Amino acid sequence: MNMKQIIKEELDKYFYFGNCKNIFDEDGSCEVSIFTNVSDFVFNDENSKEISKEEFFNKVSIGNDLWNKLKDHDLLYFYYPNDLYVLYDDEEDIHYFFAKYRK
Repeated sequence: MNMKQIIKEELDKYFYFGNCKNIFDEDGSCEVSIFTNVSDFVFNDENSKEISKEEFFNKVSIGNDLWNKLKDHDLLYFYYPNDLYVLYDDEEDIHYFFAKYRK
């Protein structure tokens, strides 16, 4: 695999951009454009598809700091209808959101 292919594959990955505790304001509005509000998050959560750890990591690039924090927790992996990959920490009840980089 040449460097151009490696870069293309990495740019096709989904990257961490926030979690359910830090992307919503006090009124329930989402501070990033992935969800319109908490109700939209709930809708996507209820309509998500659970996926395997392998499928998740084939699509997602997770930083070492976040992975080291979560790797020993009970984790579930999901794909949301609005094109997000989600890592759910069952112990802490936190959803970690991963989106594709968009220009």
